[in-house]
Amino acid sequence: MQLRNKPLQRRQQKRIFSKKLVTCLILTSFAIIYLDLLQPSRRILSEQKVDLSKFQIDTFPLIHSDVPTDKELLSKVKEIKGETDNEDFNEEAARIPIDQMFYMNYEKDIEKKQKMKDWLSWFLPNRGIPFYRLPLMKGLPYVCDFEDEEKCIRESGKVDTLLHLMQSNEYKTSGTSLILQDDIEVTHMHRLRVAANLVPNDWDVIRFDCPIESDNHLPNLNNYVFQTNQGRDMHPFLDYSRVMLLRNEKFDKIAEAINVLPRMELDAALSFEGINSYCVNVGIGHRFEIKKPRPIIYTFFSPLHERDRHDNMVDLWKKEWELAGFDPRILTIEDAKKNPYFETMKAEVEQVFKTDVYNAYCFYRYLAMATVGGIMSDYDTMPVYFPIEEAMSDTLVNDGKFTSFEAHVPSLISASKEEWQHVAELLTEQIPKSKSWLKSDMYLLQELGHDPSNDVDLRLAARIAPRTHILTSIPYTKGEKQKVNCHLLKNRRAIHMSHSSMSKLKKWGLTPDYDKTGLHPTQHRAKLAETFMNDFREQCMGVGKFKEIE
Repeated sequence: MQLRNKPLQRRQQKRIFSKKLVTCLILTSFAIIYLDLLQPSRRILSEQKVDLSKFQIDTFPLIHSDVPTDKELLSKVKEIKGETDNEDFNEEAARIPIDQMFYMNYEKDIEKKQKMKDWLSWFLPNRGIPFYRLPLMKGLPYVCDFEDEEKCIRESGKVDTLLHLMQSNEYKTSGTSLILQDDIEVTHMHRLRVAANLVPNDWDVIRFDCPIESDNHLPNLNNYVFQTNQGRDMHPFLDYSRVMLLRNEKFDKIAEAINVLPRMELDAALSFEGINSYCVNVGIGHRFEIKKPRPIIYTFFSPLHERDRHDNMVDLWKKEWELAGFDPRILTIEDAKKNPYFETMKAEVEQVFKTDVYNAYCFYRYLAMATVGGIMSDYDTMPVYFPIEEAMSDTLVNDGKFTSFEAHVPSLISASKEEWQHVAELLTEQIPKSKSWLKSDMYLLQELGHDPSNDVDLRLAARIAPRTHILTSIPYTKGEKQKVNCHLLKNRRAIHMSHSSMSKLKKWGLTPDYDKTGLHPTQHRAKLAETFMNDFREQCMGVGKFKEIE
């Protein structure tokens, strides 16, 4: 009996051993991943130079309290050092040395990297201070004692980055190190170096220009210095560690104090009672914000008659796309005339639309867009959930291929210059070939899409998910005036408020209550469109109404 059970016991032992081995391998893998996350990223940053002239850069003072003049600052230092009567103790003598500078920077923040590199390359060479980019690590979401995972990733990453600087041999540091966040410019380095003398000689960390509240309960050593090692439980800090001066000889002491679990915010970690940390507020620089340029969207509008010179629908189009984060621009017939192909197209178009200026201009907009390239919408097409991040990309959707989001209806199209030109020429060549009863650009575009002999693919937009389609009717709920069916708008880039969609409002009895005139909705499209967009924002996005068009 025992002999028969031995093979069974061996199999059970093998299974147990296999499970232990798998568990061990899984834990080892997690450990490797964790250690890898703690290491600075080795991926090479793109060396492509960012043209910052295209960006808006705003600057803000680090503190808003009164700061001393250079003379007042030096006078205070003399008083603290007991050098009041020493005429040889000037500003140059008072400046402490800074041996190296670092700026913490995420790999994805290439604009900030460029800004810091440009500034430091100009600012530091004649001061003899080398500078280095300190790659900011991505922390972990579950190593903190607070629930905000994004904050934990950010703050634990800062602590791990500082630990790497202090504990690794990658950076050969000595003396004192100045460490900045990547949105800080120290414009008054001489003040920083002089002001470091305002703190006691036992300092380990000096932080500059801390936004300290008036009721902070921190010991005030003099008019400009606060002692900030009051313990982590106070948590009185917010952005104190934007500009830090560290003594390299105290790295081990600082590292031991901040290398604890659970991780804390860097500001709080550096406020441990065992670290001699101070904050000096004397006005040493500013913070900057880099605002990416808004993506451009175009429409084509040229008044057909003098009475059409001002169109409220165009005003609303511009206002709505601006609100969605775009830079809306209007092209005209003059832009189309800049295209060398204009006369060729005009000759063909006038064969069928000699007196129909409206339909003729619909062709010319392709030539106008071929001079600029990018995204174009009809001026009665308004954004709802357009993915702004896609529009801000350096490349157009589908690599710039002609992409119409309403099939053959050109209400919203994205294409490169070359593709706009190509389609413009195909449309021109299609005019004499077409058998359509109305040879408009819309019907000819449909014919091109059905013709396999050319490369116009009207199905390209359908391959983009999830926000692909254009809503072609105004989604008020039947039976409830001005009640928006938000579900119908969920995955829509935009809504095309065509004459047809406006007509349906009247047909379904959904004209908003303010319309007591009895006029057909298409006769006051802008007012109706604005009313709907306000209702959409209020009911589907939870934000207030826009100022109405007069």
